[in-house]
Amino acid sequence: MKKYCGKCGAKLNKKGLCPNCDKQAISKSKQKLKKYTIRFLISFLVLVILFTGITSTLVYFGIIDFPIISDVMEKMGLIDHKNNQEDDSTSNFVCLDGSFSDVAIKDETSALNAINDVKEQLGIQDVQDELNNCQIENILENNYYRFYQEYDDIPVYGRTVTISANSQGDCLMLSGNYLNLGDLDTSVDFSKDDAFNSMKEQFGSETFITSEGLVIYSLDKQEPEIAWKINVINEDVNEQCFVSAKSGDILAELSMAYGEDVSGNGLDIDGQNQNFTTEQIDGSYRMRDNQKDIRVFNANNSTLVPEIVIVDENNKIYTSKDKKYYDEDNNEVTITGDNYSFEIKDKDGKVIATKGEYAVRLTTKNIFTTVTEVTSNSTTWDNPKAVTLMSRVSTNYDFWKENYNRVSFNGKNGVVLAVYDDFLGVNWLVGDTTNAYSWGASQLPLTVLTFGSDNTLDYDVISHEYTHSVERCISNLNYLGESGALMEAYSDIFGEIVEDWADDRLFNGTCDWINPYRDIVDPNSNDDPDSYLGKYWVDVVDTNNDKGGVHTNNTVISHAAYLMSIGIEDNSQIYSSLSTKDIADLFYSAMPHMSSNCTFQQFKQIIINCALQMYEQENLSNKQVLTIKEAFNQVGLSSETTTYTVTENFDLCVYDIDNELYDNYSLKIEEVDITNLPQGPSAKPNTKEVDTVTISDDKPYSLSLEPGIYYFTITDLTDDSQTQRFYVTVSSSGSDTINVITQFKKVTDDKKQTDTTNIPENAVEFNGHYYYLYELDDIDNGQEASVYCKNQGGYLATITSAQENEFLYNYLTGQDFESAYFGLSDYNQEGKWEWINGEEVSYTNWHPGEPNSENKNEDYAMFYYKYSDGTWNDGDFGHQTVNSNAAFICEWGDYEGTSQDSTNVNEREIVLVLDTSNSMTGSPLRETKKAANKFIETVLKEDAGIGLVTYNSNANIISDFSVDYDNLEENVDSLDCNGNTNIGDGLEQAYDMLENSNAETKIIVLMSDGVPNVGKEGNALISYADQIKDSDILIYTLGFFEKMDDKSEAQELMEGIASEGCHYEVANSDDLVFFFDDVADQINGQRYIYIRIACPVDVTVSYDGETLSSKESDLNTRTKFGVLSFEDNGTANQTKILRLKEEQAYDIKINGTDQGTMNYTIGFMDEEGNYSDFREFENIEITNQTVIDTKAEVSDTTVINVDEDGDGNYDLRYQAAANESGSIVENNSWLDLIFILTIVVFLGGIIGYWYLKKHKK
Repeated sequence: MKKYCGKCGAKLNKKGLCPNCDKQAISKSKQKLKKYTIRFLISFLVLVILFTGITSTLVYFGIIDFPIISDVMEKMGLIDHKNNQEDDSTSNFVCLDGSFSDVAIKDETSALNAINDVKEQLGIQDVQDELNNCQIENILENNYYRFYQEYDDIPVYGRTVTISANSQGDCLMLSGNYLNLGDLDTSVDFSKDDAFNSMKEQFGSETFITSEGLVIYSLDKQEPEIAWKINVINEDVNEQCFVSAKSGDILAELSMAYGEDVSGNGLDIDGQNQNFTTEQIDGSYRMRDNQKDIRVFNANNSTLVPEIVIVDENNKIYTSKDKKYYDEDNNEVTITGDNYSFEIKDKDGKVIATKGEYAVRLTTKNIFTTVTEVTSNSTTWDNPKAVTLMSRVSTNYDFWKENYNRVSFNGKNGVVLAVYDDFLGVNWLVGDTTNAYSWGASQLPLTVLTFGSDNTLDYDVISHEYTHSVERCISNLNYLGESGALMEAYSDIFGEIVEDWADDRLFNGTCDWINPYRDIVDPNSNDDPDSYLGKYWVDVVDTNNDKGGVHTNNTVISHAAYLMSIGIEDNSQIYSSLSTKDIADLFYSAMPHMSSNCTFQQFKQIIINCALQMYEQENLSNKQVLTIKEAFNQVGLSSETTTYTVTENFDLCVYDIDNELYDNYSLKIEEVDITNLPQGPSAKPNTKEVDTVTISDDKPYSLSLEPGIYYFTITDLTDDSQTQRFYVTVSSSGSDTINVITQFKKVTDDKKQTDTTNIPENAVEFNGHYYYLYELDDIDNGQEASVYCKNQGGYLATITSAQENEFLYNYLTGQDFESAYFGLSDYNQEGKWEWINGEEVSYTNWHPGEPNSENKNEDYAMFYYKYSDGTWNDGDFGHQTVNSNAAFICEWGDYEGTSQDSTNVNEREIVLVLDTSNSMTGSPLRETKKAANKFIETVLKEDAGIGLVTYNSNANIISDFSVDYDNLEENVDSLDCNGNTNIGDGLEQAYDMLENSNAETKIIVLMSDGVPNVGKEGNALISYADQIKDSDILIYTLGFFEKMDDKSEAQELMEGIASEGCHYEVANSDDLVFFFDDVADQINGQRYIYIRIACPVDVTVSYDGETLSSKESDLNTRTKFGVLSFEDNGTANQTKILRLKEEQAYDIKINGTDQGTMNYTIGFMDEEGNYSDFREFENIEITNQTVIDTKAEVSDTTVINVDEDGDGNYDLRYQAAANESGSIVENNSWLDLIFILTIVVFLGGIIGYWYLKKHKK
């Protein structure tokens, strides 16, 4: 190609055109290229917009999920994945009445001792270490001890335990939200300086920042984390920030200024003459009451900015800027130490003050205006606003001092700075002149109450803000969600109470329960809720909306207080209103018991308990207590206490622990004397008995009663220690049904408290217990004697007093015996003597020098022929102990076990329940013995004790819990077969053994070859097994039904008895040993993934060169990584059960074998080894062409891919998360294709543009 133009000689461009001669052609080429480029870009943008628009629409309506787009839309606020209501993050809350402790509470130490009585229930490990900094309040002559939780000497923010007591030291109530933190990492990765710098960056360099040190923050769904508690104050912000000491993230921001938007109607100053104290200074007067420490200021219609400073003993002020302090002349100083003792040094290190303390300086945002303390040249003031503010703040001071002996807002003569004419502005043009708020910080012994220039300065407005300051010093509620609404409710309620009291210093109901903020009488009229979660309720999760509705939802509580004040309208006349003094006493008493994140439900529980305390102390009547409960009911906070309101004709439904109607209880009905109520939550009222009946069928019990209050007592006739009491109010309006949930348990019909069935006729009786002396040739050790007594329904005798000892020794010698054994033993641990039934060792009577362990087998206590005074010896059941013989004493009767003195020392206790009925004769019994011994050997390698029970027509305990393999093996080898099959009795004996066990893990392993033909059967047996499982006992079942034609009934029964995922089945007795091995491995901690597939399919799993397969052609049921078993459901398509070791991920291949549907269940174990996560996929259509692929692995979701026609492409995709049912997931492959095509087009456009640019001529 030519390089130069033939006409003018100019150099040609890359396209062979001359810049001089071909100008027009070059211009056209550029325009054409530009046009092509624009067209391409427009086309590309249209494609992108079209793709994004369609995809976003589908995401918006929930048809598909495209993570990137959905995340962007959620951040833009177009979609919201959050739940409407906040999850309950306060489940650690506990509220107990005072009956839990007998400790006399007189001081901090005795209060801790009382809390120690219930430390297990609270989850506290060490009361002394974890509860500190006791805050003591005296309210209505009751003392409140509020302890703050600590962890490794670090405060746990907002977590407290409060216990109250009357003046005699009787415990009244305990409440708290203590949280067991386990092994929390408290190391610091983000320093305090880092936190300060972070706050400066976020809030500005002029921000005043102080630290209250490290805390652990765990409220509002936040996982416990060590954090810096930082106070942040500037002209716009007054907050507590919790900054993670691990990551630097802000875990929470809580406001310390409690204000609100209000609408005013002008100043409401009554014009009456007010008398108050002022301070004379330099010939004039300033509005300052030094005795009450109240000071009044004028913000001069500018926006107030309270500023924290430090003041020394010479009244010199030091301010903070950029983490440095400066004196009044702007010289830099160094300040160290704590409040009230800050040491201040100049720049040369010279100490200039040693008693610095925090104070507040009032400034404004307007540089031309200052805040001035109100002054006058005369003692007669011509300033209505200042006079009103001073007089009404002073009245609030008087209210708390005269009624509750509370000196100022903090009870410690704290300073109140009251400010009026605050512009409260967003900027200098926009202000909220009707607003008001209370300002303070926890380290300051003062508070600021500030009011807008158009604020009404009503009593209820000023009292509202003053109450905020009181509450901050007692319960310190978080200003967020329900706890923040409680704070506002308290201020509204006490605003009305002070308004009532202020006019004549009497509580006579002159308040109107309406304030400039809200209508408490009819909240709905002002778009506020009058019931919990009712109309106008604000979502507490939406903290951007008034911090979760703190100024809206509060009317639920304040309206309840209003209802208390007017009484409940009811024709029965069983309710009585509360005076405003009663309400004040009640709500003030509850204040110390509220935790920082207290919810409405928790608050209701605290209030009701406080009401019962006031009733006990004769400060409330019975009718008033009922009014309080009913007021909460009417605002949607239904009482969890046992009080029911019904019509004259109603049904009583009593439910047992399994939530089924109960059929064996007594009902006592008493009419309550209307002038009396029980002295405490559980005490007996003055009553007149109406009727006592026994209910013996599982149907609602119909009743008809006259209007009034009744006291019902229901008692479980199978266990009379289980009793429930409650009040029933019969009135013209109410429910027609009472549903009572109990802990009553169904047991066998013939089981009594003391089973006398097997007690010999000539047994002797002492204090309601029976005793009998045995001497049997085939009993030659203490364990066998213990088992023998248990099989007779009793236990080896326990001796708990000198009187019982004397009685038994006389009984022994009266039978011409000189020696006999009883139930004290150190068999489990040498030198640790324990009653064999776990009863507390409260009495011993050893002979001097005993026990001496003369030989190593002297593990049992006995009366001995040498000691004629009835003192005790240790012996070995007639072997080497001289002339001791092997007689022993059995006892029958109730006793109380104790966890401290239990004979169970194993981490796990396992009862092996074996079928020895006639059908087990021959090979099944031989294989069972072999498998059982292998099981025992495997399990005993870990920390476990094993007990043996056999059942045929009846069940027998063959061995108590033991770790002696030889003894257990001997017992197993001695088994023989006879009789019928009574599975229920076998379970009952196993349950009895485990019920008094203190092992951490309790397990029953039940083996059977068929269904029961005596005792409990079918659903009754399954229900009994459910009762056992509800007692935290795990049940494994192992079935082999080779002799049964129809196996489905036996399979269904054993599956129903077993804990979920814990039923095993074998085809024949030869396989028993393998499956006992599997059970033993699982008990010893091997975790499995459980898969159940029903059916018509074949399943294949391969791993590490081995394969499990259900196909007949290559059937294999056992590998190193897992096992495959079958449930014979009577068809050709057996249910397949896979148990795969959890450590790996497995590919599961499923092939259809027939027409039908498949149900697929996969289960995962928790840390305790229990199956707690089941994911179910139901009714998946199957043909003989269907191919299904899935993975078995521990993951957040399980996915099943279905190829319906076997063409190699997945047609359906199912997905399920933890404990969910599987659902079809839309196939998004076409979206992926569009996305890929868009990228291809984009890249193609770039290449095309480059090509055109290079080659266009």
